[in-house]
Amino acid sequence: MICVNSRWARMLPVILFALAGCGEDPVVRKSTPIRINEVNPVNPVYQDMTGDTDDWIELYNPTDEEFQLEGYFMSDSANKRFKDQFVAGTVIPAKGVLLVWADAEINQSSARAPHMTFKLSATGEGVWLTNPDGYVVDRVDFGKMPMDPSGREWTSLARFPDGTGPFTWCTESTPDATNGSACAGVTL
Repeated sequence: MICVNSRWARMLPVILFALAGCGEDPVVRKSTPIRINEVNPVNPVYQDMTGDTDDWIELYNPTDEEFQLEGYFMSDSANKRFKDQFVAGTVIPAKGVLLVWADAEINQSSARAPHMTFKLSATGEGVWLTNPDGYVVDRVDFGKMPMDPSGREWTSLARFPDGTGPFTWCTESTPDATNGSACAGVTL
């Protein structure tokens, strides 16, 4: 039996914690290029595989290589950022997009067509994309969907240009396609 005096016994966890972080290589947090590119909280047109017209979120990959989303999380709550996790095989193609359904119909979910456990609110909320280490990669907050000058609702909140520009309400959504450099319809 080894006997350690109580002073050293109290300091042992601190010493072990300090030693656990030692090493020759610095800790590097790899940045994630994936961005939320477009959200549609009121979708009256575009259908999923079962014919439903549900809310959707579009993710954009600006790189020249496909991006594996396995282990990443998506949520509509800052307090519950780890709500839904992407499964193995969920890929965003190079310079492409992935359409994610926000319809609370996870029984329809697959790696090619992920469905989240939440729906988007037309009165406004946020969407968070979090990496497997728990860091928020991207997020967008939006308010109530406004009406356009003709009295109809805008169709989506999109980034122009893709992945880097500011979010803009647009009358023409581009589900499952890149947004390009400008909205095809009218912008707010």
